[in-house]
Amino acid sequence: QRHTARRIWQRLLEEHGADLAESTVREVVRELRTEIGGGISSVMIVACHAPGEEAEVDFGEATIILAGEATKVHLFHLRLNSSGKAVTLAFLAPDQTAFLEGHAIAFARLGGVPTLGFAPHPLIEEAIREAVRCLRADLYLPALAMLAKAAEGFWTLLAVALGAAAPGEASAVKLARGAGDGSVPFAQLVSKSVGLFERRDLFPGAAEAEGASLVAIRHTREWTEVVRDGRNVVHFGATTAFPNTYEKAAVLFLGAIPAFRTLAAATAAVSGLAPHEAA
Repeated sequence: QRHTARRIWQRLLEEHGADLAESTVREVVRELRTEIGGGISSVMIVACHAPGEEAEVDFGEATIILAGEATKVHLFHLRLNSSGKAVTLAFLAPDQTAFLEGHAIAFARLGGVPTLGFAPHPLIEEAIREAVRCLRADLYLPALAMLAKAAEGFWTLLAVALGAAAPGEASAVKLARGAGDGSVPFAQLVSKSVGLFERRDLFPGAAEAEGASLVAIRHTREWTEVVRDGRNVVHFGATTAFPNTYEKAAVLFLGAIPAFRTLAAATAAVSGLAPHEAA
């Protein structure tokens, strides 16, 4: 009879009155399986970051002596993932001012701004810049509108690439044409692009390309839907499930870089397929 680690733990408790945690049994079973079967006991995934492409930001707390008194401050910490070079700043509160000013000071000290890892279309780049300007000016609705415009641009490029790579698939060609002339609504542009990208019979290997997995594409679709929902307040006077506050805008902006990278990787993967391969 094949026993799982959980069943072994249950029998030890029921039949022998053992007093031990299930995690202890799992660890012993894992070690025995490795010893008997010669398997791999542990795996470590090393993250690789190209110079200047990514940075991480976090807040922490510290107590300092300020004007002779112990004062709690909030530390803004921005670190470049490739070199490890970092900038740490102290603020009295972890608010919007600290978040924006911290980025501005850190980028000035580092001598530049981390890139997306690729060069977006000029119109998309301008939409991103305008979105950031609006956010810094506390204009959350316009910021989300411009962020949605940039996202729509990335999805449009993916749709056009899908149509070019599968000229024999009517739905892909129709989507590409509609994306190109702007006649396809944003929601349909996203949903239909994801549906086509998931078709391995049309685009073999595209979803296996680095940064363009189906999971990443689906997460990007979810992020896009929230951004679009926020934008619709501006364009159509719609109501949203969550108010368009600074906190919401900040979270969406932080999710923009991985979302845009995913869409760029997916577009590149599809574009790399010869038309006869995808047909």
